[in-house]
Amino acid sequence: MEIAERQNAQLLLEKQLDKQRLVMEMTNRIIASLHLPVILQTTVHEVRQFLQTDRVIIFQFFANFKGKVVVESCGENWTSILSTEIYDPCFHQNYIEPFKQGLVTAKSDIYIAGISECHLELLSSFQVRANLAVPILQDGELWGLLIAHHCETSRQWQDSEIDLLKQIASGMSIALKQSALVEKLQTELNERQQTQQTLAKELLRTQTLFDTSFDGIVIMDKEGNVLDANPRFAEMLGYTPEEILRLTVADWEAQLISEELQQLMKEAMINNQGILETQHQRKDGSIYDVEISYNVVEWEGEILRFCVCRDISLRKQAEEALKRSRDELEEQVQERTQELLEINNRLQQREREFRTLVENTPDIITRHDRQYRYLYINPASIQQSRIPTVGYLGKKPSELSYPKEITDFWEACLENVFTTGRIRIDEFQIVNLNEAKTYQTYIVPEFGDGESVESVITIARDITKLRKAEESARQLAEDLKRSNEELEQFAYIASHDLQEPLRAVASFTQMLAKRYRGQLDSKADTYIEFIIDGATRMQQMIQDLLSYSRVGRTELKLQSVDCNLLLERVKKDLQISIRETQAVITADSLPTITADANQLGNLLQNLINNSLKYRSETFPKIHISAKKNKLEVQLENLTQPSMPAPTKIQEEWLFSIQDNGIGIKPQYAERIFGIFQRLHTSDEYPGTGLGLAICRKILERHEGRIWVESNPNQGSTFFFTIPVINSTQHEPTSSSC
Repeated sequence: MEIAERQNAQLLLEKQLDKQRLVMEMTNRIIASLHLPVILQTTVHEVRQFLQTDRVIIFQFFANFKGKVVVESCGENWTSILSTEIYDPCFHQNYIEPFKQGLVTAKSDIYIAGISECHLELLSSFQVRANLAVPILQDGELWGLLIAHHCETSRQWQDSEIDLLKQIASGMSIALKQSALVEKLQTELNERQQTQQTLAKELLRTQTLFDTSFDGIVIMDKEGNVLDANPRFAEMLGYTPEEILRLTVADWEAQLISEELQQLMKEAMINNQGILETQHQRKDGSIYDVEISYNVVEWEGEILRFCVCRDISLRKQAEEALKRSRDELEEQVQERTQELLEINNRLQQREREFRTLVENTPDIITRHDRQYRYLYINPASIQQSRIPTVGYLGKKPSELSYPKEITDFWEACLENVFTTGRIRIDEFQIVNLNEAKTYQTYIVPEFGDGESVESVITIARDITKLRKAEESARQLAEDLKRSNEELEQFAYIASHDLQEPLRAVASFTQMLAKRYRGQLDSKADTYIEFIIDGATRMQQMIQDLLSYSRVGRTELKLQSVDCNLLLERVKKDLQISIRETQAVITADSLPTITADANQLGNLLQNLINNSLKYRSETFPKIHISAKKNKLEVQLENLTQPSMPAPTKIQEEWLFSIQDNGIGIKPQYAERIFGIFQRLHTSDEYPGTGLGLAICRKILERHEGRIWVESNPNQGSTFFFTIPVINSTQHEPTSSSC
């Protein structure tokens, strides 16, 4: 029994020695080291090892007693809570003051310790079963807690263990205070070094400013003798730096006489500082204006005058010029004021005219605020609705006796303009006195100082007659289209049916001429020739008329057409005419487009044949080219005919056929595309006058255009366009014709 007691006593003694050793080592670390984080980390690690517990932390408080785990030593099997920010709402109420007084909380088992629910929930979330917390104070205030956690089982904390944590917490308080003192000393040292550096920089800056200042700086004693001056001051007076040190103020003062100068220096001694303007004389005798800012100071028992001298000759000249400009400006201001008065009078006149217009227009004009309430309504509105002005102002459309569909439409339009900030144009119908009327309304936003819509103006116009006229015009256009189709049908049938009797007349007349030529008198032969020629020309005219009719009647067969191959085919068809006229036909590389191949070939053949027919005395030269062009096209505006029609960009192929023929006068450039329009007799140039009309008809069917640019004896260039309508069309290839 005595041996067991002796062994327990031995173990207790060893533990006390270990505790004292731990406290001593921490104290020595605090004395030897100024690095607080290392001290704290080493301490919690050794405390955990000594106590054989699962976690030891240092918890630091912030404002409102929120806090953070700043140091931790944790066993491998347990979750680290380092850097965790914690707020325990129960802490401030129950523990703050006791901890300040040195309270130590030792909970052997948190689940039977009777602690609050919020505190129990917090500890259990950190896997804590037994808890030991000792306050860390700094200057009497609670800085934080040194806490030991036993997580695996409950644990009865021994007095020696509590005493150890209290001693270590006390040591930590010393370490915190020592760290604060070191930090303060370091801050003061840094501030002192920074102040010294600042003073050195300021001295260097001052000397630099003194040496490089644009203004002259001179330091004099109380008698006016120069003690020091910067290079600029010597330069202003025209002396060397050495010469300037032998001068006094009287050597350069040019405006003040000796007595005035002495009096000024006495006043400067009294006032200590001031600004004056005077004149200085240079070494060469020239005079310049100067502004002097002076300060009188006492330095080491000696009175010194610091003077900054600025050459203001240019400023004086500028002031004179400014005075003249000011006088001229005042005169201009008076003239401008008169002009503004006249403009204001004109604006007032325009306002009166505008008000007269608004008050007398038949259009309905109103103004609304953001809540749709009426702010203004013109007499036309009152006349239409028979509601007095007071019945409108301050009310919404829905609060008046209008049909609900009208008020819903009206307020929806107002909301749209208030929201989008864009003008809105609409139409609506209303039955007035058993008559349906159509109104077109413009809803225009009025912006305030910012970008928001402040109010909205509405202008409604009765367009009932306009819409009826448009309907009549549409009906007339349909009737005209139907009439044209009937005429075209008639021309086709008539031309087709006339061919057979005309062919019989021509055939029998030719037989008559063959059998009886020379057996009758000369007049009979002449009459027979007239009949044959007339019948032949009539046959050609009927054939051309049939061709013209077929252009409009035949369905377009749009397909991909290689214009290079098409041109070769046309040249082959015209090879006899080309050979007879010795014509030279050239072309750039032409594109592949979408068109009716037969009609496009007919178009090219007519235009090339036209150039061959109306050639000059020289051999014909014809060149064909094409390029892609962009055209702005106006769209039809059916809903808002009174507004400018919208536009779109249409791509098109622009072809040109240029020749060196006889040309035409510009005034006939449009006429030649009409039916049976000829500028020459049939004796001069054969033909019926339908070739170019057929060309225009073909291009109209392709939604293209044709025109000519020409002058007499300068050749002609025919242009025509084919729209780009799908992706099969591409740029001209590199192959030649």
